[in-house]
Amino acid sequence: MPKSLEEGLFHKVLVSLELSDIGPAPLTIGVAALLDTVAVWIAGGPVVAALILGQLADGIILGRLARNGISFGPLKIQWFMLAFARALVACIVSLLVRPFGGQSGALSGELLVGAAIQLAGIILVLRGFYVEPGHLDIGTIELDVPALAPNRELRLLHVADVHVERFGIREQALVDLGKEARPDAILFSGDFLNLSYVYDARARHDARMLWAALSGIAPVFAVSGSPPVDPHGVVGQIVEGLPVRWLRDEVDHVSICGARVHVVGVTCTHDPVADGVTLRRVMAERSEAGAGVAPFTILLYHSPDLAPQAAELGVVDLHLAGHTHGGQVRVPVYGALVTSSLYFKALEMGLYQLREMLLFVNRGVGLEGKGAPRVRFNCRPELKLFILRGPSQDIL
Repeated sequence: MPKSLEEGLFHKVLVSLELSDIGPAPLTIGVAALLDTVAVWIAGGPVVAALILGQLADGIILGRLARNGISFGPLKIQWFMLAFARALVACIVSLLVRPFGGQSGALSGELLVGAAIQLAGIILVLRGFYVEPGHLDIGTIELDVPALAPNRELRLLHVADVHVERFGIREQALVDLGKEARPDAILFSGDFLNLSYVYDARARHDARMLWAALSGIAPVFAVSGSPPVDPHGVVGQIVEGLPVRWLRDEVDHVSICGARVHVVGVTCTHDPVADGVTLRRVMAERSEAGAGVAPFTILLYHSPDLAPQAAELGVVDLHLAGHTHGGQVRVPVYGALVTSSLYFKALEMGLYQLREMLLFVNRGVGLEGKGAPRVRFNCRPELKLFILRGPSQDIL
């Protein structure tokens, strides 16, 4: 396990891809043209003509992302990766189709199949880069909580991995859906900014504007996310002066709409051993302070990797996490290809029962940063509204 997230292979790859985007656009187009030249030799001119049309369509789609407030990532490297994938698929399909016809029949068959593949690619790019990242879902989980007062209902909105680049379409949808959900409190499990925009003044301003709007809807309780994304000083600038309760290895004993709840916030270092020690210390200090047993205890910790230790303590009822983004790209049956979790796919997204504790891993709102493609596929961004209900009591 790397000592920090920055030392991990995944992070290094993203940084390298972002650096490769610095080169001039003609160089990127020139390298893609060399790929297409090789493809002409393998697949033939007509097939590559369809390939080039697909590559042009990708450029148009990617060019509109920032204009429509969907994503603001590096464009050249994203376009080149798509161009490479298209060229590779065109060559493979052409080689597979060619043996099934005569010389002229093979050519027309290759062209038809190649054109169909490139059209399918355009549809997939539209869905993954344009449609899904811009569509924020909100779901509901209802829980019976005997510790709450009879007939009491508590609405808690879980927000994760906002990753603000600019105040765009998702940020506006977050505010609008937050108002519609009518939460009694908003719980944020970290990652305020996109990794590419941590020290960008406008991104910090837009993030602050977002949290000012959200804290006007309901009280906000938040923790920091991954250390490279949420440096202490940057998060402090975003929440300073706002009615946002930024929990840093502490417990807040709160009464929300008359319901007594303990909200535990532990700062994520991505070292679950060290963070487990911190969690145990925080919970011990709570007991020493005479807090007693909380009617309902919620843990905010950015990653699901602390969940097994939290469950062992036997005092956490609900652990809210994010970090995995649900993988961002999910293929049928198998699900997430990458999760950035020590437990890989075991805790990739959704609701889990660990002993007496419930863990919810949110798909998050925003997108991975640096050179990662700003894409979501079968994994739309989400908010989750938890409705906690006390035992029903008949009124005579």
